[in-house]
Amino acid sequence: MEQGSQAFVLCGGIGAGKSYVSALFESAGVEVIEADRIGHEILLPGGSAFAAVATRWPQVIEDGLVDRKKLGAIVFQSRDELTVLESMTHPAIAEEIARRISTSSSRFVGVERPFLDGLVGQGLPVVVVDAPDAVRATRLRNRGMTDDEISSRMAAQPERGAWLEHADFVIDNGNGADIVSQVSAVIHWLEGFVTGSR
Repeated sequence: MEQGSQAFVLCGGIGAGKSYVSALFESAGVEVIEADRIGHEILLPGGSAFAAVATRWPQVIEDGLVDRKKLGAIVFQSRDELTVLESMTHPAIAEEIARRISTSSSRFVGVERPFLDGLVGQGLPVVVVDAPDAVRATRLRNRGMTDDEISSRMAAQPERGAWLEHADFVIDNGNGADIVSQVSAVIHWLEGFVTGSR
């Protein structure tokens, strides 16, 4: 990463709108590294976690691929199973994120992730995308998720208050919020870390 660049964590609960906010950051010239996308890649055949997942949960393999919906139905119903999956995937995800940060030429690099702890980000500024739980649930229903799926996914993540507690900067992505101006404000705020004024 070139001298003067600044990495930051971009996170928030499922349905908060991280993908939309990430797209706005990218349109403003910020490189965004998606932990979820890397997680998808390492579950592909030949990926670093494929064999371990196939051995642990052979029932999720369909036509030689990991059926992520079946895998999610297992791990998001059991904290123990989710912990096992994370032990298989997180080290590889962290390694790839670190590699991409180190080779980035962007002034700012956001690491988008759906959780608070682990991987990378210790000591980095934390930008949380926030929306009320009811708004998030409505968005997830519009994606085709059932109420049971929504409940299990949200229960597997920190509660809204925990996200906000860990935030250095909060982007309000509730209905009707002006997201574009908030993204601009975050970039201006991050400039302070590059110049040393923060």
